[in-house]
Amino acid sequence: MCMKSRIYFLVLLLMITGVSMAQDINFSQFYELPLLRNPSLAGFYRGDIRVTSAFRSQWGSVTTPYQTQALGVETKFGTGSASGDYVSLGMQITNDVAGDSRLGKTQLLPMLTYHKAISYDRDSYISAGFLGGPVLQRFDPTKLRFSDQFVNGAYSPTNATRQTFSKTNKTYWDAAAGLTYSSTFGYDNSYYIGAGYFHFTQPKVAFEPNNDIRLNKKLVINAGLSTPASEYDRIILSPGPGVPKEAGLLLPLIKEYAGKKPILGVCLGHQAIGEAFGGTLVNLSTVYHGIATNCKLLPSSQKLFDGLPEEISIGRYHSWVIEEKNFPEELEITAVDENGYIMALQHKKFDVQGVQFHPESVLTPDG
Repeated sequence: MCMKSRIYFLVLLLMITGVSMAQDINFSQFYELPLLRNPSLAGFYRGDIRVTSAFRSQWGSVTTPYQTQALGVETKFGTGSASGDYVSLGMQITNDVAGDSRLGKTQLLPMLTYHKAISYDRDSYISAGFLGGPVLQRFDPTKLRFSDQFVNGAYSPTNATRQTFSKTNKTYWDAAAGLTYSSTFGYDNSYYIGAGYFHFTQPKVAFEPNNDIRLNKKLVINAGLSTPASEYDRIILSPGPGVPKEAGLLLPLIKEYAGKKPILGVCLGHQAIGEAFGGTLVNLSTVYHGIATNCKLLPSSQKLFDGLPEEISIGRYHSWVIEEKNFPEELEITAVDENGYIMALQHKKFDVQGVQFHPESVLTPDG
């Protein structure tokens, strides 16, 4: 390469470097970091807590690879009202180090998102989120080599450079906001559409106070669709011996698919639903195997027992029942026997139901 070409290449490289100082960090698996896509995407997960992380190391062929790490933590809780609204709180932390100068940036960004239910069935939400906090930026000039440190073409670390820097670190504040609409249609189909507005304060990022270099504002549009691709639409948890914890994948299956597919549990499956949501079982002093008793249907049982009389005869084959004392708040009882033992239940929000008796038995005429 001739000297002229080298000069052009060096100028181009410096221009690219100057622009990249104002760029955001990049990850290949950016969908795993929802808070960096849109603060209002917080809380879109099953469970109480979500932890996300990412690591990227690139350009390993250069002297010092560029490395970026990220860690996000979220939790969510209801507002205490019957509206279905809930709040998400969390923190997004990122750290990246680039090049020989160890040019680095650490972001500490707390997050707050409010999810407002806008439908009676709580299947449509407007979510508004905010993400913001301090950004610590720095570099290490002692890791660099300058032209006046070369003697006769050879680098001499003892030869001090005349290059000076007034500042090698800087702290500024950055912020982002987002708005998302999410809803469902049909069964187990959902979608969302939203936008995130990043760096709307346009903070100064230059180390030198006299250089007015700012982080550009950025608008990001988000959209997504979730629809089942499997060949089955519903899950039946059939009767079986023993107790749920001895039934292999029964409990993990309920936790995975509750809210995604309709679930009906029979006998052992009914008990498993209770345990999966935090209930406990109690061993009865009387064993009911091939025994017919009466069962009272409660007002909340209209979905599963619609059209049946208030009291029906049921066939029972069990010695365990779900304990009423520690009955999960997410579930509700839909039927009891003469002794008050739980004979049927349903989830308050999901299409998950269970019956302790055997509907297929000849001892259950209305089964």
